[in-house]
Amino acid sequence: MQVASAIIYITAVLFSALILFNKKITMKKISIFILLVIVFGCYLYKLDTFPNIFIDEANGYYDAYSLAKYGVDSHLMRFPIYLQSHAGQGQSVLLVYLSVPFMKLLGFSLFSFRITLVVLAIVAILLTCYMLNKFYPKLLSAMMLAICTAPYLMAEVRYAMDCNVSLWVAILMTDCLLLGVNLKQILPITFFYLLCGLLAYSYNVAWIYLVFFVFGISFLLYKKRILATKVILLELLLLLFEIIPILTFAIRSNITSLNKTIKLGIFTIPELLNSRASTSFIDFHGNILKNMIGNVYHGFQMLFICSDGLSWNSLSNFNAYYSFAIILFGIGLYWALKNYRLFEMKILLILLFSNFIIWLTVLPNYNHWMFTHTAVLPIIGIGIARLEKIIPYKYIYSVYLLFFLCFVHAYFTVPRYTGFDIDSIKNVEYIQKVSHRKKVYFDADDKNLLLIVRDFSGISPYTFQRTKDNPYSQKKLAFYNDMANYQRVTQNTELRKSDYLLIDSTKNNNHRMKLVKKNIILGNTKYNLFILK
Repeated sequence: MQVASAIIYITAVLFSALILFNKKITMKKISIFILLVIVFGCYLYKLDTFPNIFIDEANGYYDAYSLAKYGVDSHLMRFPIYLQSHAGQGQSVLLVYLSVPFMKLLGFSLFSFRITLVVLAIVAILLTCYMLNKFYPKLLSAMMLAICTAPYLMAEVRYAMDCNVSLWVAILMTDCLLLGVNLKQILPITFFYLLCGLLAYSYNVAWIYLVFFVFGISFLLYKKRILATKVILLELLLLLFEIIPILTFAIRSNITSLNKTIKLGIFTIPELLNSRASTSFIDFHGNILKNMIGNVYHGFQMLFICSDGLSWNSLSNFNAYYSFAIILFGIGLYWALKNYRLFEMKILLILLFSNFIIWLTVLPNYNHWMFTHTAVLPIIGIGIARLEKIIPYKYIYSVYLLFFLCFVHAYFTVPRYTGFDIDSIKNVEYIQKVSHRKKVYFDADDKNLLLIVRDFSGISPYTFQRTKDNPYSQKKLAFYNDMANYQRVTQNTELRKSDYLLIDSTKNNNHRMKLVKKNIILGNTKYNLFILK
């Protein structure tokens, strides 16, 4: 893992130097190079041990492991276009598919899963740097400063939750669009449309965003005569073909009579048993207009004044972009609106206002409002560039770098909940090793215990489905009592010699058993492991 991190880091730094110093070397470029050296190091630092494991990340990891090793997901589906997850609540699939090559190359580990997102982020940042350096050199330092130092981007890139990939895909597709327009080549624009299609598989909120964004950009390309009408229609047809599976899923999952698992060619379209809509959208009862206005107010307050309150996303003293960035955003937005006739400003405003329905209806947190970041950060960058007319760049750079380093220090040192204890991985492996896969009974109140064991014990999805509660059931997916060689102990359980018992350390042990190891952390609970004499 350390070798892989070192290789990726050195490669990223070398590409940064090649992009920035291919022609003229300036102090601004040197400052951005130093920033990238720091940022890429922060992305990779202790990636295998920090932060702790968010539950959705663990579920995604097991599906990625299953697909990489066995060709099926945890529910034995081949080529699923959406993941049912452990209890049918659903997760997006793009990050899982992207991680499969990394797992095959680097081995089956949480690091291999997380590094997928980090590599994608580095590629997106480097492509942005290249595009700005080549076509918008006056904005290079300001834009890179705004994007690379954003606290939320630093936090979200280090844990591989399914939706986190969407931010970087959105940045890549915007880069491709601008490259195509400036190079006057159709291939980058085709990649733009293909990435729009991939975005639909990265996060279900993207379905709302893409409707406005794709048609807004397509109309702009038509209006500016950058692409002929028939070419735009062909690009849209290609995009439609790409999203047919996820579009079919989106329609069927919202119609009760159609919400069933089906095959569509080689793809599996799963039934969505439990929707998360109630935790993602505003209350559409009562005074809807008031609820929408309140949602927008709280959302922008979250972005610029306070955090989103989710400790795995943010720290209480830092918001998504630093509190002073609201001034820079105001300056940048004013300039963008004033110069809206510029083609790039039209793209930027489409990026921003394609989020309008999301602002009104989707409950705000940094993940739910993912696509707002892709517009706000460049606008802040414009604000920085305009501020340079008054304040020398070196002072702005120093302030941003100081705040970023303060955030990095707090990120790695401030105690907070970021998921269940990452030592659970080695403890699951330890129990598997000492028990030799013999029967392990457990007495625990944590409903996620078996989920943690499944995700990191290396059992196959076939074994999991055969041995869990309600084997092979397509309706009852959750499991709390049985899985593989683990079984919940009851008053009627007959323990035999050489059986193991895993007990919450706060509970009394009334069995005549030998202590194997005490205070084993699984999840956020300590257990004692015993063996029957």
